[in-house]
Amino acid sequence: MDSKLDPMHLPPGTLIHGWRVVAKLGQGSYGAVYQVEMGGQHFALKIALHRASSGDAALTDARIRRELACLSLLNHPHIVRVWGHGRWPDPQEGLLFIIMDLVVGSTLAEWMEAAHPTFRQMVKLVETVADALAASHALGIFHRDIKPSNILVRKSDNAPIVTDYSVGDHPLAEELTEGPLPPGTRRYRSPEALAFERQHRNQPEARYPFQVTDELFALGATLYDLLTDPLPTGRHPRQPLNSNVLPVPSPAKVNPRVPPALSDLTMALLNPDPRVRPPDAGAVRRMLGELKADPGEGWDALVYPPSARRATAIAAPKARSGQRWRRASALIGAGVLALLLGAIVSSARWRDAEPQPVQAEPALQEQPLVRGGDVVVEPPASPMPQRSLPGSTSPPSQKENNAVNLSRSTPEASAPLTPARNPQPAFPLARPKPSFKQCTALIGALAFLKAGCATVHLRPEPGACPEEALKAMGQFHMPARGRNSTWIQPDWTQESQPDPGVYESGPIIGKYWGSPGSTWPWPEGTLLEGHLWVSAPGDRVFGHYTRARLPDGKTVPICLEICTEEGEAGVGWEKQGPGPREGTVLMRRLVPACWTDRWH
Repeated sequence: MDSKLDPMHLPPGTLIHGWRVVAKLGQGSYGAVYQVEMGGQHFALKIALHRASSGDAALTDARIRRELACLSLLNHPHIVRVWGHGRWPDPQEGLLFIIMDLVVGSTLAEWMEAAHPTFRQMVKLVETVADALAASHALGIFHRDIKPSNILVRKSDNAPIVTDYSVGDHPLAEELTEGPLPPGTRRYRSPEALAFERQHRNQPEARYPFQVTDELFALGATLYDLLTDPLPTGRHPRQPLNSNVLPVPSPAKVNPRVPPALSDLTMALLNPDPRVRPPDAGAVRRMLGELKADPGEGWDALVYPPSARRATAIAAPKARSGQRWRRASALIGAGVLALLLGAIVSSARWRDAEPQPVQAEPALQEQPLVRGGDVVVEPPASPMPQRSLPGSTSPPSQKENNAVNLSRSTPEASAPLTPARNPQPAFPLARPKPSFKQCTALIGALAFLKAGCATVHLRPEPGACPEEALKAMGQFHMPARGRNSTWIQPDWTQESQPDPGVYESGPIIGKYWGSPGSTWPWPEGTLLEGHLWVSAPGDRVFGHYTRARLPDGKTVPICLEICTEEGEAGVGWEKQGPGPREGTVLMRRLVPACWTDRWH
């Protein structure tokens, strides 16, 4: 066997200790996954990758060892099974690999979209997942990253398979975490875990004691997403579930089709107080079993009818393409500037040296996501058949990501691009002093981009404040225009972060801060829904806030924009400098905001 083969690019036919590579299925931070065959049977092979992008190359082996240990201890029909392991190409010093089930099917989110299940069918599936977690917890094993993409639905029988124990934990596991929290997905972390992270941010030796209640919260968050999102595979803004400030609306409120008892159980799993959640996964399994057995007709209704999915599909691209549109906007702006500057250069008859060829940047290639132990080969071809299951009673209401999916690729949205500062010319220019007319044209070109236009959206568009907002502000005696009316946190999630904060263009939730003499009539803690623009040329950040959310849950339309300390609107607030990532900037975490009857 050729020891020089790249484990990230093994060609079909490569033999790894008897397993023949059929095709590459994907790769993640810690491993590449291949479909392999032996004796006519097909498996999934995950091989460790030692490379800089893994973040902790020295621990890559350890993470796959941990997954191997967890799966070797488990024996459940709905948890991915491991069939072997070894090192390649050298049996002692080579890369660690494990052989697992190859599951033909789709992720849970994809199944929800393709199969159009009823509530009864969906509850049956989640009940099976709860049973698998109960078996895992009985052995002291935690998954620690339960979410829709780590639950696969087998095409042959619509059975769920829990995958990806690469960040799991077992009683004898070695310490791998470098920080308060283990690896995981933030949306599915419990509020108490995030509180621990905030309290121990400056204590690198602190380790959060992951509990059953954390796993149950993640299961509740998964259930919530399935019940409230017609397109759960989409990348669009979602209701925060683990905030200690924002209240979570019940699934029945978001989707009136949800049976009340199922909505109550979901909210019990998401309760901020872990003592109020069900005691263990076995209890959740029993509750879901009783709900599934309810003979009520509502349980045989579709979770979302096709019409709702179509409506969401029409609206979703706008939300999903926000980052890409901001990138395109910046590129369009740069292109317009380039064209205008090109015209000026031509009219000035600049003397140019022999031009050198300019090489275009290679196109970015999207890689399939690696999400867990099993491999998804294709989504279900047809909806799951509906059927009524017998039942008797209804329960009382209750108050490193390494798997593969070929059926759908959902790479992280790229960070928005901003025009490069001080771009270097592709070839040297020798030019005389430009004329007054040419200088005027250049200034006009720069002013055009600074002002923005309707198709570029590098800064907010001017316009009148909506009538409903004006009426609401009048009822609360807010000034239509004011000098330094109040102070706000542009992004309330950064209130405990160092100053200055990191910001990017897009929807944002701010928080009222207040100041002596402030005209704000509402209590401290009021949240502000709005939008930031950070990509405009120059050193200013613009922000509009269109809705206030009071601590009691009431919402009020408003027109509030970031302004100067002197109360001047329409000029934004100053950037502190570029941010740590492309498309981000640094700005103070406390800025002035002014009421207005017209957006500037």
